[in-house]
Amino acid sequence: MLDRVAVYAREVRAEARKVIWPSSRQIMTFTAVVVVSVAVLTGLMYAFDQLLNWLWILLIG
Repeated sequence: MLDRVAVYAREVRAEARKVIWPSSRQIMTFTAVVVVSVAVLTGLMYAFDQLLNWLWILLIG
């Protein structure tokens, strides 16, 4: 059992060495893209919600 755990740990370590980690500049860029995307989608959802609310009030009176 311990041999299998040791082999697994060595394989995980070997695979982790192959990973190409993003630079701090890339992380900042990706974070900015996510924040802007969330803000835009939030604004669009709010506008759509307000439109539906306005149409509902128009329909019901």
